[in-house]
Amino acid sequence: MKMKLYWVNHKWRGGKTIGIETHSKKLADAVAALGVEIVFDPSEPYDAAVHINEPEDFRPIPGKVNIAFLQVELSAPRDPAIWQRTISKADCLVTSCEHSKAIESKYYPKKNIYICPLGTDPDAFPFVPRVKPPKDQPFRFLWINNAGPEKGSLYMRMIWETWGKTGTRPPNCELYMKISGGGLEELENLTVLPGNLTLDKQVYPTKQLHDLYAKANCFIDTSMGDGWGLTLSEAMSTGLPSIWPAHSAFIDWADPATGYPVSDLYSLPFYKNDEDAQTKKKPIAYGLAVKGAALVARMEEIYNNYPEALRRGRLASERMHTRYTWKQAAARFIEICKEAVP
Repeated sequence: MKMKLYWVNHKWRGGKTIGIETHSKKLADAVAALGVEIVFDPSEPYDAAVHINEPEDFRPIPGKVNIAFLQVELSAPRDPAIWQRTISKADCLVTSCEHSKAIESKYYPKKNIYICPLGTDPDAFPFVPRVKPPKDQPFRFLWINNAGPEKGSLYMRMIWETWGKTGTRPPNCELYMKISGGGLEELENLTVLPGNLTLDKQVYPTKQLHDLYAKANCFIDTSMGDGWGLTLSEAMSTGLPSIWPAHSAFIDWADPATGYPVSDLYSLPFYKNDEDAQTKKKPIAYGLAVKGAALVARMEEIYNNYPEALRRGRLASERMHTRYTWKQAAARFIEICKEAVP
């Protein structure tokens, strides 16, 4: 019998949810390509409802099989009380990494939590041959993420400025920050070093996003916690030499053979609001931030030995194209759905 799934969260909202919505759309398309019927109208008959959203937004449909694909980025949910009221109602809980599974297990005592790695699209993000540009041409470091504090956008900007002030940053190096979501005012009010930094707030279709990766010489991820890391996986898919913090989801699928993890980290508290932070109340969660000197050391390593960086980038592309595609993610997800549906 052919399985039919109701895909609950399929509308594009943008902002901080771009990663979740990309995950939802790409997985739905890949699942449908493997023969599972996807419906978007709850009035139609279906075998299970699939929820891919932020945990706080999970609303199970009464009387139906509810499969929740949820992730935790930091060391704990931002509001554990909400989790205790919501995710325990899921009939099946899916996440994309061991990091999220370990945290979610505290709030989901029912059954085993399934892991379904996410993927990339080799056709949309093919391998791109690169060479190190001459010293009179820009060497571009690329950062793509939302502006939330847990993604380290402000922190990345400060590290870049500090590196420039040391006088050791090569003059042809530039930082291109493609940012989504709100909260950009703090970034824009910082001192901008002319010609070395670009802040890009546009939302790109896939082709233009690929072009951003293709024009870059190195990719940087400074997330203080992540449930997968879609932009890092896309960058690596194109063979772009990459740097990321050695924690959370990244350690499940990326390692020194395929890039430049930063293991020199420190714990950073996150508070429910500014008042709690000012009064030093107990943090709701912790993230792991890369130390600035360690990140700069990786950037210099790539700049000074670019042939080695390109070698690792090619291995990264081969890994993403052979192990972590949306087709493989869909096949795994279908296996999970078949186990979850009576």
